[in-house]
Order: sequence, then C-alpha cells, then structure tokens
Amino acid sequence: MGRVLALSAVLGALAVPAGAGAYDGVWDLETCSPMNVSRITVAGDMIALYESQCRLSGPVAVRDMAGATLYEMSCEGEGEVWRRRILLMTGFGDTLIRAEEGFALTYRRCR
Repeated sequence: MGRVLALSAVLGALAVPAGAGAYDGVWDLETCSPMNVSRITVAGDMIALYESQCRLSGPVAVRDMAGATLYEMSCEGEGEVWRRRILLMTGFGDTLIRAEEGFALTYRRCR
C-alpha cells in the first residue's frame, strides 16, 4: 500500500500544466499595445498568438538550459489546424524567448 501511495504522489507531481509558471503572462516584441499583431499571451497550457490559439503539451525540460522547455504545440486559427514544436525559455530582464523551426523571437513582458 505504501508503494502505491508513493507512486501516486510521484505521478501527481508530474501532472503540472504545460505552460504554468515563468512563461505565463502577456508578451510583445514591441510596444505592448493591445493592437500589436506580435503580442502573445501564455496562460497555463494555452498560448494565444495573432488570430490563433495553441495548446501546449508534452513539456520536456532542456538539459543544461535552466528555464527552457520544449513543447508539442497544437494550433487552430483562420480555419486551419496545425502542429509543431516550440521552445519557450526565460531570458534576461524579464524576457521570453520563443523558438520554432526556422526562427527565434525575444519578447518583453507587458504585464
């Protein structure tokens, strides 16, 4: 019985929302204006981009890169559905680094 409880505690600790914590917030590349198309919002396991919503799943901490997590991202917007991988990482001065295949962007926290 003790082993079952210990295993349950370990499995419960692993069930943390994908985007929880340091990445949550409103981020922008430029002026933090609510109308900027570069503005993103991360809340729990969801990320809202310009005219699309994505669910983050399967978080994997990147070895030897504190604050970096790789996710599977399932998105829909403008009548389309797509999947890709995304890396989120906290940076210097309260910034968020977003990297996907072919590009990387550095956002600053708006609020």
